[in-house]
Amino acid sequence: MTANRSCGAGKVSGLLLAVLIDSINQSFFHSRMLRAWGHSKATESNDHWMQQMRQASSLVEAMAAQGIRPGDKPASDLVIGIDARTVLAADAAQAERCARTALDAAEALPDGAMRTLMCEIVASEEAHAARLRAWCKEPPEGTRHAKHLLPKPGALPVALEALNRALRPLVAAVSQIFLHSLVFGSAGRRKDAERELVAALEAMARAEALLERLLDLGGLPDHRRHGRIVMGRGPAAAERTARDIHDVIIAELEGGLATLDAIADPLTHTLIDGILRAERAARQRVARRLDRMAAPSMARRTS
Repeated sequence: MTANRSCGAGKVSGLLLAVLIDSINQSFFHSRMLRAWGHSKATESNDHWMQQMRQASSLVEAMAAQGIRPGDKPASDLVIGIDARTVLAADAAQAERCARTALDAAEALPDGAMRTLMCEIVASEEAHAARLRAWCKEPPEGTRHAKHLLPKPGALPVALEALNRALRPLVAAVSQIFLHSLVFGSAGRRKDAERELVAALEAMARAEALLERLLDLGGLPDHRRHGRIVMGRGPAAAERTARDIHDVIIAELEGGLATLDAIADPLTHTLIDGILRAERAARQRVARRLDRMAAPSMARRTS
C-alpha cells in the first residue's frame, strides 16, 4: 500500500512540476515583455513568476521528503502573446491549467503535507487567473514604449533567429540546473546546492540579456520547444547533464554567431560572442569537476 501511494504521489507531483516549469518559462518571457513595453502589470507578472519559482521549490522539497526525484521533461510549446492583452490571456489560461493540475493531484493524494501544498497552489493559481481575466476586461492600456512593438530598421531576421535559437536551451538550462540545486539541497549537500544555484542564476542572467536584446530589436520569443530537462541520478550524472546542456547552448550560440554580420549589427554580435565565451568557461568548470570525479576510479583500476 505504501509503495502504491508513493508511486501515485510521484506521478501526480511530477506532472504538476512539469506544468509549473512551462508556466514559469512562459511567465519569464511575458514579464520581461510587459516590462519592455512599459506596461503597468509588469511588476505583478514578475512577482507571480517568482511565486511560481517558490512553489516549484516547495514541491521538489515535498517530493524529496517522500523519496521522489524530479524526472526528465520533454520540450513543449508555450503560448507567447503578441501584445499586452494576449500576454495576459495566455498567462490566465496557463494559471488555470496549473490550478486544474494541482487540484487533480490534491484529490488523488491522502491528507498530508504534499496534499496541503497542492491545495495552496490551487488557491494561488486560481487567484492569479482571476486577476488576469479581470485585467483583460479593462480598457486596453497604451504602451509607453511603442517602439518595442514593431521591428526596428536594420533588425535583420538572422539576428532574431540567432537570439531565439540560443534562448531555448538557455532557459531550459536554468530550470534543469535549478532543479539539481533543489535536489542537492534536499539531500543535505549544501555546497553542491549552492554551486548549482549560482550556476542557474548565471544562466538566467544570460537568458535575460538575450531576451532584452530580442525585444529591443522588436522581436518576440519563439514559442516552440521549451523546457526540455534531463535529470541525472547522483553527482556524476548531474554533472554530465550539465555538460551536455552547455554543449547544446554552445552549439546554438556558435551557429547563430556565424550568421551575424558584426558590422551591420555589432551589439547583437558582441552580446552573443560574450555569452558564448561565458558558456565555454562554464562548460570547462563542469568538465574539470567530472575529471576530478573520474580520477579516484581510474586510480583504483590501475592499482
